[in-house]
Amino acid sequence: MPFAMLLCNSAEAASLIACNGLHQNNTPLGQQLPGEKRNANFLSNRSLDVFVPIAKYIKAGDASKLSLWLDKSLDMQYFGISNQCSRVQATHIIKNFFKEYPPRDFVIIHKSGQAPAKYAIGLLNCGDDKFRVTLYVKTEMGKTTIQQIIIERD
Repeated sequence: MPFAMLLCNSAEAASLIACNGLHQNNTPLGQQLPGEKRNANFLSNRSLDVFVPIAKYIKAGDASKLSLWLDKSLDMQYFGISNQCSRVQATHIIKNFFKEYPPRDFVIIHKSGQAPAKYAIGLLNCGDDKFRVTLYVKTEMGKTTIQQIIIERD
């Protein structure tokens, strides 16, 4: 099924664990990501710009790791379709998007906002297809999650 036709009504799989926040003492919340060293230094440097790891996972087309940043419920907008989705549904949509449009590069071109709400705009290069991706994040109780993702053809 083409990505543009996919809606947020897919069957939900097992729930995912969000693990991208920090305790007040800069130690990680949740489990360690596979293949990554998560010590206080690494996370405190990354926590200054939450969009660094998010952009890394988008560029890699890694829906599983990106899903760790998704809120339990978020707004997904793509190609003019807007849906309120669970984390599992949004992960399924993102995975299908990356399958149909494999990322070659993703670059953040603009960031703004102040805690607890920030946003970033990035350009996603998928070969012949190029997209503008807007990400809205919110930080609550030391944990930052993606609240909204907007994908538009560029």
